[in-house]
Amino acid sequence: MVNIPHEIFHTDVSLEEGTVFFEAKAGPFIPLAPEERANWAPKENDEFVTEYLLSLKKLFECKR
Repeated sequence: MVNIPHEIFHTDVSLEEGTVFFEAKAGPFIPLAPEERANWAPKENDEFVTEYLLSLKKLFECKR
């Protein structure tokens, strides 16, 4: 389990098929306002999402 402080940008990257992430927060669900979103990451369904995810996964590749 990992506890991430409130108002800290974070992301999860699945390195194995079948991985499940569960994220929970206290209180009712309140969608993020535009100014709360990471301006360096693509928006949901943006054409660059796949490229961005691949760049994150590449950070975890083993160099032999």
